[in-house]
Amino acid sequence: MQWGWMKALAVVGLAGCTASADVIGSVGSSGTLYRGRAVGYQDGTGSIDMTSADGARCTGQFRYQGISGGTARISCNDGKFGIVQFTSLGMASGYGYGTANDGSPISFTYGLSEEESKRYLPTTKAASAATPKKKASGSGSGFFVSQSGHILTNDHVIGDCAQRVVRLPDGAVVRAALVAADPRNDLAVVKVDRAAPAVAAFADAPTYRPGDSVTVFGFPLAPDLASTGVVTTGTVSALAGLDNDTANLQISAPIQPGNSGGPMSDASGAVIGVVVATLDSRQALKRIGHVPQNVNFAIKDVVAKDFLRSHNVPFLERKRGPDLSTGDIGEAMRNYTVLMACIND
Repeated sequence: MQWGWMKALAVVGLAGCTASADVIGSVGSSGTLYRGRAVGYQDGTGSIDMTSADGARCTGQFRYQGISGGTARISCNDGKFGIVQFTSLGMASGYGYGTANDGSPISFTYGLSEEESKRYLPTTKAASAATPKKKASGSGSGFFVSQSGHILTNDHVIGDCAQRVVRLPDGAVVRAALVAADPRNDLAVVKVDRAAPAVAAFADAPTYRPGDSVTVFGFPLAPDLASTGVVTTGTVSALAGLDNDTANLQISAPIQPGNSGGPMSDASGAVIGVVVATLDSRQALKRIGHVPQNVNFAIKDVVAKDFLRSHNVPFLERKRGPDLSTGDIGEAMRNYTVLMACIND
């Protein structure tokens, strides 16, 4: 018996050992939505069939590869085809990203409402046609995920910039080229033209639980705080973010402006998240009449790895090892974490 929605089949065996879910998808850069169904079988395989309002149709087969998700092969009647890596969000829901043969994106959700799916799918034609304003210059954090110089960070840190500059752990300052960006999940990857001094390793499987220890490293409030980076610690507070967003973790490790895009590790030093936001205390005070403390968020590693896979960016994974001291974890993170600067002046 496979995991994901396949696990639900254990309680519906008399129904022929199949389970189905609504699918909402997008193929290409237009943002046009496709709708259909996915059907899963007890052996961990299944099929997907979705059609757009203008009659374009995409079908495919998928296979679960473990508890966290699997792979789908999609072919469309307009000639596009590609492989999509998908991630389970629950017993009968999830999302997937991939790249078509012409380089355009393929994405879909299953078991989610249209409103829930908006987080994982490209914007519509009308929304994408608007010209966004350039963000102000600023700084954040990022970390090496490949020996060849790929750096993962947040889209809001580096995605919309005239120039992208990186200060490496040895103090050298170099320019970076944008490789890919995902504004909806707030992720981006850039590349510098030199080898990484060290590379982060993601946990090979989701291991987080409420109460587990986490360590965060980054460059908050640059240049006012330490130029060598800042280590903070805390715990996983909840397995979802604002509005029960299952792509995020809530954490208690203190973060400040500039931490965005930095790595978050478990007690063994394996990366399990990308720091993304803190709850705005002023807005919370207006909304609930109370100032929250240490309500911060990180993007789950499974979301980050799916993003990297969909853009063919290599990364490392490892099994959880023995717990390390915070000092040892911080020293390792300092070697692969960088200061990111966005320049739009």
